[in-house]
Amino acid sequence: MERVERGASPTSGGDRVVGWDREIDRLFVGLRRSAGVAPGPGVDALLDTPGGDLLLRERVIELLDGRLVVSRPLLTDAVHRQVLDLDPPDGWDERTNVDNL
Repeated sequence: MERVERGASPTSGGDRVVGWDREIDRLFVGLRRSAGVAPGPGVDALLDTPGGDLLLRERVIELLDGRLVVSRPLLTDAVHRQVLDLDPPDGWDERTNVDNL
């Protein structure tokens, strides 16, 4: 509170999210939006799993206008569980200066 009253930023630090963790975070945030998440390696990885295929067949998730959206919001936790189980695709490079997208 003292920092804010002095006009300083209330932020005291942060973590830099990189690599596959960054892609998983992108999925988590995007799947909570009504617009969904843009294509990328995480979306591809999810759709290539049996769990992702089941979610797609059961219309829990859908591809609309090229974006992956959760069409049954009450089941978002089930989608997120599948995302948490994803492994990086073959050839994924965890170095912070590599653009895997």
